[in-house]
Amino acid sequence: MITASLPGSGEWGTQRAALAFEQDAIAQETVLQSLLLREKVEASRRAMLLYPQQLSWNWVGMTLPSSYVSGCPQAVLPPA
Repeated sequence: MITASLPGSGEWGTQRAALAFEQDAIAQETVLQSLLLREKVEASRRAMLLYPQQLSWNWVGMTLPSSYVSGCPQAVLPPA
């Protein structure tokens, strides 16, 4: 499962470089951050639903190599 942060009060659920990245991504959204704190929203993780574009795949023996549009991570998944 891929998750994203929901900023608010308390721990964000990430550490080190990941935490710095998420905090930097929302740093300019001061009005949103103030609203979340004012409404007493607790920081947490939320599941994200992604729709990969230009996905290609092909079974190779017992593995499933896949590729995505440039900039997206790759995954190789074994068959279920």
